[in-house]
This record gives sequence, C-alpha cells and structure tokens, in this order.
Amino acid sequence: MSEKLLVLIGSPRKEGNSATLAAEAARQAEQLGAVTETVFLHDLNISPCDGCSQCRRSIDAACTIDDDMTPLYDKLRSASAILIATPIYSYSFTAQTKLLIDRLYALGSSKGNALSGKRFGFIIVYGGSDPFGSGAATAMRCFHDTFSRKAGWMRMIHGTASAVGDAANNVDLLVQARELGQDLVCGFRSADEG
Repeated sequence: MSEKLLVLIGSPRKEGNSATLAAEAARQAEQLGAVTETVFLHDLNISPCDGCSQCRRSIDAACTIDDDMTPLYDKLRSASAILIATPIYSYSFTAQTKLLIDRLYALGSSKGNALSGKRFGFIIVYGGSDPFGSGAATAMRCFHDTFSRKAGWMRMIHGTASAVGDAANNVDLLVQARELGQDLVCGFRSADEG
C-alpha cells in the first residue's frame, strides 16, 4: 500500500510562495511512490471551534460542527504524513491555518490522539529576513508545541519569500522543500522495512 501525504496549504493564494514550496515537496514525495493530495484551506468552509468538548469523549468521537472539516478529518486520519504550508500574516500563520489547528482538537481525547505517530512537515515563508522579527518563530513554536507530543516525526523549513514568485527563485528553499518531501516518504519506507 502506498504511503499517503496530505498537503494542507494555509495561503489564500494558490500560486503563492508557500504553495510553490509545498508543491515541490509533494512532487518529490510522488517520485518516491507516495500518493499525495493537496487541499487549499481557503477553499473550505471551516468554522471556529465552539469549545463544546463533545469530540473529546473518545478518539473516534465526531465534531459536532458539520462543515468542511468533516471530510478533512477522514483525510487526516488516513494520511501517513501531513504537510502544512503557510505564509506569515500579522506575525503568525494565516487565519485559515489557525482554524485548522484549533479544529484538530477534535482528534484527541484523554485516551490518545488520532494523529499520534504520523509524520509532520511544516513550510513557513515570510517577508522579512528575520524569523523572529517576522513572526515566523512564533508560528514555529506553536507548530512545535501543538504537534511534538503526537508526531512520530516532524520537521520545519522556513525562509524569506515575500513577493509572489520569490520561492520559485530561492534555490535553498526549493532544495529544502524537496528534502522535506523525501524525508516524509523515506522515513516510512525504512520503518516498513524494519
């Protein structure tokens, strides 16, 4: 069975820098035999979490909100790896990405989390040259704190890409994106072979 990489893009721009780098990572994963699916969060109707905690009764409990997260939960559960790509807006990741992160609450309970053991990759692009001054460090810390206890493996790449098209011309970021796609797939293969 092929490994599944779910790519979630938090940018409202389908031709933006985070989408460019995510596509590069996905291409590399596909070349190594993974099945990939890309979802643009901006295209989805995702409501904010309303904090009812009904979802926390068990790992399999459903969120009470019936919106576009409902089919996305199935994709998240069946993915072997998840790649989240986002630009930095107002010193953190985009609102679309924040909605996703908040609604992932529904995948956990006191008995565990449906995302446990999955591999996670993160791509963060920002306009400034400093990850601290741009807010990227804040986003990286949030991703780390949110996923480190459940991830089987996680890696982040980040860098400057302000104007549309900058990422396509940033050789270092393109190489890092390809390496991330490769790492997400090759890790599966070595685990399966072991």
